[in-house]
Amino acid sequence: MDWCPLALGSEKSELRFTIPVIGGDVCSALASAQLRDNIAWAILANYPDYCDQYFPGVEEPRLQFADEIWEADTLDNVLATATFSVPTNCISAIKIDVEGHEPEMLVGAIKTLETHKPLIMIEGANRNPRVAEIMKRTGFRCANYDDGSVVLSDTRSSSVDGFFLHGTRVEEYQSYGLLTRECLKAFEPNIP
Repeated sequence: MDWCPLALGSEKSELRFTIPVIGGDVCSALASAQLRDNIAWAILANYPDYCDQYFPGVEEPRLQFADEIWEADTLDNVLATATFSVPTNCISAIKIDVEGHEPEMLVGAIKTLETHKPLIMIEGANRNPRVAEIMKRTGFRCANYDDGSVVLSDTRSSSVDGFFLHGTRVEEYQSYGLLTRECLKAFEPNIP
């Protein structure tokens, strides 16, 4: 594994993150890069449950916000220009959890998606119409995790996370044991 400290987006820029601080502890799980959009409400909506889970016994945890500016670049540019200690010439899977910034991150990863056709696990699954459209346009289909495998679905996901699979990698997904026979039939209707 390797990493680089920057945000991923649709262009080279700076990105402002708003990070809740509860009782002096940074809560990155509730951070948002999209305060102008509805994701800002996710901070307030998730705050009580987060406090109950991580601050049990604290009657009224104090909520503050910190802002942090991060350099942002596209995934395509990072993979083309950065040096990593691991090979990046064959990307098999990508996990995306970018706190509401998923469409912008995907726009900056179009070349990577089209070239490598990785298995994608993404927070929000296909509930964001922009995410669903970008993935459909690049040849991916949405799938949900169900009983040990992924199952294709064209309906709006109710899962926190979802998957996107590319039809050209079906045999590889099958060799990993990820796809059910029904899922394979959706890719290749002639499979018995």
